Amino acid sequence: MLDETKQIELSKIRVQGSRESDEIIRIRNKIEAQKRILQKINASEILEIPFERKNENKDWKAEIDRKLKSWGVKRWGVAPLLKEYLFQNASVDPLESLAIVIVVPMRYEEMKTAPSLRSLIEIMRAYAEVGHYVIQLPEFLKKNGFHATGHHPLGNTREYHQILMPPLAHAAGLGEKGRTGLFIDHELGPLVRIGVVTTDLSLPMGSPVDKGIAAFCHRCKLCAVKCPVQALPLEGALEQYKKGIKIDFKVNGDRCIKYFSKHYGCGKCISECLLAQPTREEVKKRIDRIETWYHRWILSGELQKMLETEMPLETQA
Repeated sequence: MLDETKQIELSKIRVQGSRESDEIIRIRNKIEAQKRILQKINASEILEIPFERKNENKDWKAEIDRKLKSWGVKRWGVAPLLKEYLFQNASVDPLESLAIVIVVPMRYEEMKTAPSLRSLIEIMRAYAEVGHYVIQLPEFLKKNGFHATGHHPLGNTREYHQILMPPLAHAAGLGEKGRTGLFIDHELGPLVRIGVVTTDLSLPMGSPVDKGIAAFCHRCKLCAVKCPVQALPLEGALEQYKKGIKIDFKVNGDRCIKYFSKHYGCGKCISECLLAQPTREEVKKRIDRIETWYHRWILSGELQKMLETEMPLETQA
């Protein structure tokens, strides 16, 4: 299980702007109300439904997809709930071995102003939207006789998480980890927030998909250059793929949090990412290009041949 020390520390932070705007106060109050509602739903008993009905031949994936779409969710997936994704304080029902991951986009025009009060309002709005879904889904599942626990993106009533959500989104096949250390969705890009519902309902699970985001991050480095306090790593180069080395980018968390808390929750790294685009179509087009480049130059070994002949990297894309 994961050490919760840093989570407790983060839960005590109140970023600049969180008390300066009526809109922020309204959203924060809404989120606190969500947490209280979620606590009651998580503690409630499941509706007793006969075992035969619970296991009848029903397409629950299609049923959940219909429900989520009717609520406004366009992006979700399923992953196994592994112990390495749980924090020490986690109180997940041991019967719940599966995670339903919900991804909600943030608005491009708002986030492009980061760090600002405007971008902070958008971040909080997205958290509240995810919170709405992780309340509705476990309530729906429990009414149908399944164990379910909702996990708010801003944590439980003690304000810190029980689950590390980005690795679950990756395990569900929805996206990958970027140089920022944050999740980049394959259809929505980096401007997203994640929520999770754990359950004992059996569903077809996704699996990690490698479209070359990490390889692209090795080459790009734009987020690291744009970071106001240089909290993101600059190391990593495509030459390392010659030896099969893939760097797990390490962020200077202390430097990041110090700036984050004084500048409206920042968000500069994800708003400056080349995959942060105004439309879903543009995000997909760019990721498709990365995937093509990745398979053509990296996985095929073509890059290695070029490196061996000392061809400049600039000529390879």
